[in-house]
Formats: sequence, structure tokens, C-alpha cells
Amino acid sequence: MNDRSRRTAYYLLAVAVTTVVFTLVYNYGMATLENRPQPLYRSLEVVFQTFTTTGYGEDAGWDTLWMNLLVILMQLTGIGLILAAVDVFVVPWLRRSLAPSAPERRAGLSGHVVVCGHTARTDAFISELDARGREYVLVVADEDDATDLQTAGYQVLLGDPEATATLRNASIDDAVAVVADGADDTNASIALSARDVCPDVRVVTLVEDASLARYHRAAGADEVLSPRQLLGESLSRQVPTTVTADIREGVPIDEDLQLAELTIAPDSGFAGRPSARRSCASGSA
Repeated sequence: MNDRSRRTAYYLLAVAVTTVVFTLVYNYGMATLENRPQPLYRSLEVVFQTFTTTGYGEDAGWDTLWMNLLVILMQLTGIGLILAAVDVFVVPWLRRSLAPSAPERRAGLSGHVVVCGHTARTDAFISELDARGREYVLVVADEDDATDLQTAGYQVLLGDPEATATLRNASIDDAVAVVADGADDTNASIALSARDVCPDVRVVTLVEDASLARYHRAAGADEVLSPRQLLGESLSRQVPTTVTADIREGVPIDEDLQLAELTIAPDSGFAGRPSARRSCASGSA
């Protein structure tokens, strides 16, 4: 359930609960405080008259303080529900009407990349595609997310990336690659669909769990990338550079002594042995 559906459900639930509560309380107050008992449906009508600001009819004019306070509370609640209805129903409708909607088909493309899913990694990847002048289509399943990305300037296509029809609408036959960046199981399904529509297209998937890479390859992925593994390899490649910089700079302790850090391989003859080198002013060591 997307955010708009949740807000609509919560609003309708709030209307139902407040209507029932006010109907019961109003019916009880009319019978005990005003000494004018009436059927529940009559009290329900009064509550709706209050919420919709249409009037009170025969019940207008209450003798007790508590009934007048109850009616005031119902009036304020009715105004609040009306304002909430504007925010829940009218404002989203105006946004959808005025904002550019994401298309469901992208035609006339060739040599582009079909990107399925949107994450922080996707933003970096699309920035790289833009820098290289490579066209792309970003396939997004959620309508609200697709509209927001379209407004932000992305080349968006609204549709389910696991559906073959959506991939056809993204001109996958003329694409150079398909990149799937969603959940692990979703990416495997995208690979299957892409291979079914266009057997020759290059398919690249991402996995959080590296043990699932073989399933992605079985589904048709040409390359399976694990962001965690790539990050680890990238960090490991930076270690020698960092150590070399530390050795060159060193940490001076006094005029004749300098502290430096060295990397010793486990199978080296120096492994497990303490060692030190002192440079003396006289040249001896």
C-alpha cells in the first residue's frame, strides 16, 4: 500500500470512528441531559448535519451546558475533517493534474541503458551515464515515485520492471544493457524477463547477498555485482597507497629517531620478530 492509499484509509477510518462515537454520545445526551430520547438514526443524521455544516433542523436549541459543548466539539471536528479531506483528496488530485506524469512508453531510443529500480547507487550510475552522453530509461513501478523522479529531470518510464511488456515499452530490443538494482529476488526476475524479451541484450544485476549470485546467472544475468564486495575490494586497493604515504612521511620523535609503519607479509622472515632502525648523526646504524 503506497502513501496515498494509507492516508486515504486512515482518513476514512477517522471519519467512521468519530461518526460512531459522536452518534452514541449525542444520542445518550439527548435522552439523559435534554430529556428528549430519539432513535440512533436521528442522532446519526444530526452528526452528519454538523460535519457537513448543513444545519440541525428540529434539534436546534439545547438547554444544558454539556449538550452545547458537545455540539461545539462536533462542529470543530467537522471543520477539521473537511480540511483533512482537502489535503487527502483534493491536493493530490491537483498535483497529479498539474505535475508532468511519467510516461508508460519510451519510443525512438537506441543504444541506451534500461535501468530498473531507483536507489542511491542508481543516482551515481545515472550521473555517470549523463557524463558519458549515454541515454537511459529509468523504470519505476510506483506512480508517485515515478512522477517525483520525472519532475526532478530523470528519463522515467512507469511500469513493473519484472513485466515483459514494460521492458518492451522501454525499447529493450535497441538497448545496449539492462541494469537491475532492486531487491535480490526482484533482480533475478528482471533478468529472466529481459532474457525472454531480448536474448542478446547484456543484463547486469546487483545482489546484497553474494551467495545468490549463481541464481542470478542462472536467470540470465551476464554480470552479477555485489556492492559490499566491490566496496571491500576498493578499500583493500587503497591500503598499499596509504601505507606508502605513511612510510615516506614518517613520524619524527627526535633528531635521531623516526617512527614509520611497514606492512609485513605473513610468510616473511620478519613476521613475528621485533625490529628497529636508528639513524645516527655519525652515520652508524
